[in-house]
Amino acid sequence: MLSVAEKLKMIVLFFPTLKTISCVGKFNIKSEDWAAFLGLYIAEGHCAGSKGSKKRNDIGITQNPGDKQDRIKDLLNKLPFKFKLIGNNRQFIAHDADLYLHLSTLGNSFEKHVPQYAKNWCPSLLRVMFDWMLLGDGKNRKDRDGTILKEYCTISPILAKDVLELTVKLGNGGSISSYQPIDR
Repeated sequence: MLSVAEKLKMIVLFFPTLKTISCVGKFNIKSEDWAAFLGLYIAEGHCAGSKGSKKRNDIGITQNPGDKQDRIKDLLNKLPFKFKLIGNNRQFIAHDADLYLHLSTLGNSFEKHVPQYAKNWCPSLLRVMFDWMLLGDGKNRKDRDGTILKEYCTISPILAKDVLELTVKLGNGGSISSYQPIDR
């Protein structure tokens, strides 16, 4: 019999189509929904494991109220995890040991990264994941010619390199630059 950790290592490594089902712990999830959630988690998510001696296995997604939060709520309602909007109406929180075990391996803000299995996805799933990453930590700006450019902002050097890899796999170019925000 496989342990939970061994089962999580077996999370689908390749999704040939958007109709494939992926397994996360005891749950089966449509691949498109998992790709969207993973992109959202990478941009806006966090894990909280323990408080004192109590094991919490919390997974949180943070977003201010508005259109983005409404889209996030719609996505979370498609998933088998029971996310609840709490506190100041900015935090969706779920408690699930299997999901926590998997997502906590993706690092904190400073070391967050895209898991290798996701980087191996077909372009359509990569696009879904990347679009949800942009929903969280992306922004649009115009260049000198008025062309809209998409930017992804992160404090994780690993994630910056992963995003550059994703843009190339999606047929685009990109570059990495750093700056110190004025308010810091």
